[in-house]
Amino acid sequence: MPAGNSVNTPWESKHDLAVLRSIVQSTLSSRSTIYASDDLAEVNNNGGDRINKKIQQILGKLVSTYPGAENMVKEEVGKMGRGGERKAADEGSGSPTKSPKRTPSTGGAKKGRASRKGAEAEEEAEEEDLEDESS
Repeated sequence: MPAGNSVNTPWESKHDLAVLRSIVQSTLSSRSTIYASDDLAEVNNNGGDRINKKIQQILGKLVSTYPGAENMVKEEVGKMGRGGERKAADEGSGSPTKSPKRTPSTGGAKKGRASRKGAEAEEEAEEEDLEDESS
């Protein structure tokens, strides 16, 4: 048992909310498993949107029975990225939607897709180098 915990600590509503939040997070992050259920195959259309909405509706009914948890499902859905993964910003590791700025030393255009201006500039620089060498 972790230090500071006591078997005599009374259960409080904040503990209920913590359990509820864990249930909501766990369910939302496992949606793909739910979509794969054979029993739901006949309603698994629109990319699973119907099932997703039903999951959120059922979770909403569950949390609405606990004071202070009414918006918990919406909050957790907002924190989730596509595919049921929590967004990195929630984990304190930065924004998941922003990619690092590219600098000449770390990359630029994708391999094989150099920009036209970049290719022209490289050709001009090579021509200048050749002119300098021949002079």
